[in-house]
Parts: sequence; C-alpha cells; structure tokens
Amino acid sequence: MTSIASCKFDDIKHFDGRAPRNQSHIYEGKTPIDWHCIEVDGEIVGCIGLLYVGKEARIRGWFVDKPYRGRGLGGELLRYAAETALLCGAERVEIKTAQKEIALHCGWESTGKEYPSFGGAKFIKRG
Repeated sequence: MTSIASCKFDDIKHFDGRAPRNQSHIYEGKTPIDWHCIEVDGEIVGCIGLLYVGKEARIRGWFVDKPYRGRGLGGELLRYAAETALLCGAERVEIKTAQKEIALHCGWESTGKEYPSFGGAKFIKRG
C-alpha cells in the first residue's frame, strides 16, 4: 500500500548522499521547500519538494529509492506535486530532470530547454 503525505526534511534527509547531488537537489536551509514523501507499507521510499517563487512552483529533490523504481512511484510523486502546487495557487510548475519519459508520460510540456551537464530537460505544467 502506498501513500503520499507532507513531511519535514528530517524525514527524508537520508536521501541526500545516496542520490547524486546533480539529481537530488536536497539542499535544506537555502530556501524554504515544502517536502512530501511516498511510503510503501509504512517505509519512506521517495520524496519530492516544492519551492514556491511568486506564482511559480519548482520541483526539487524528486527521488525514489532504487529498489522501488519502475513501479510508477516517481510518476505518482510528480502528479501529486503538480496538483498540490496548482491547488496552492501556483500558475505553473517547473521541473528540470533527466527523467524525461516520466515527465512526458505524466502530461508535462517540454520547454525545449536541454541541460547537457546532466542529460536533462526543463518541463512545465500549467494550471
């Protein structure tokens, strides 16, 4: 059984260090981030953060533990974060990610901006 809920950085800080910094972006303290975690049978196996800048929300720290990848949990987190941000008044949500297929599968729009340094691209979701 899976569930997604708001959480504190202390609940998910164990992902920092296990995920490469160029993928996890878990830098608590620089700017306020609203953290959310996904649990499977009561164990936290992934996280996603929302950083609000004016009327835009930015996804940060999107991560799922390796043994739980390929089960759709990353997509669940991405959909949940977009819905949450838009319900909280964001006009658009953006993500820079190497997980292009998941973003497209979840209905995100590519901006055409590519990031060769980590093989990623920028996507947006509008309200």
